Amino acid sequence: MLRDTEGAPDVNATVASLAIEAALLEERVRLLREQIGTIDTQMNALSERLRAFAGRATAPADAEEEA
Repeated sequence: MLRDTEGAPDVNATVASLAIEAALLEERVRLLREQIGTIDTQMNALSERLRAFAGRATAPADAEEEA
């Protein structure tokens, strides 16, 4: 006896759709990780510049105290 398949979801189409969606999500995750890496690099560079700036800002005060 055959089941009534009218209105039933197409399993193959569902699997294909989910596979495509998974691939798109994996690509999005890869792009986000890449962007996070870029931002991390920029933050590290900015931190170094701020430390250098802070070092220069305090250097004259230290020199005046020694004089």
